[in-house]
Amino acid sequence: MLLMQAAVLGSPVSHSLSPVLHNAAYRALGLDHIYSAIETAESELGSFLGSVDSNWLGVSLTMPLKEVAFDYADTCDELAILTGAINTLVFGTEVSAFNTDVLGLVDALAEAGSKQISTGVIFGSGATARSTLVALQRLGATEVNCVARNVSDVERMAKVAQEIGVNFSHTSVSDSAWLT
Repeated sequence: MLLMQAAVLGSPVSHSLSPVLHNAAYRALGLDHIYSAIETAESELGSFLGSVDSNWLGVSLTMPLKEVAFDYADTCDELAILTGAINTLVFGTEVSAFNTDVLGLVDALAEAGSKQISTGVIFGSGATARSTLVALQRLGATEVNCVARNVSDVERMAKVAQEIGVNFSHTSVSDSAWLT
């Protein structure tokens, strides 16, 4: 049996617990797979993807690759398109892109007892924040405030919020009034 590979790509990734978790799962399932962390800058993603062979199952993506991955995907699921964020590429006859963050967040919040919410606050405005916005909406949130400093990312979140029917507001990180 061939050793199958998968990895988390991004920069930085040295802190990622993904290899520990995935490799433990592979062992528990009796799979001859290996999962690693590979430091990958945006400019390196294309060459990495071009180098994978049939022993590669796919990759998980973290910052700064969740948005640039669209350039390398043949197909994308609806959550990746809605959020503008890809966190999983699966290799086969084509490269399939997915956003599993939304459903993962919904499941984690529901398991923690937050099965129905009406409002939420998100710290940050990047790719994972957009996924969090959609997850909160799926749990019933109709109002979400984003505390962030990057105005262009906040504008992207506002567009997603409008598309999914969430009343969206933004508080600048420099505005300390929201702390009180």
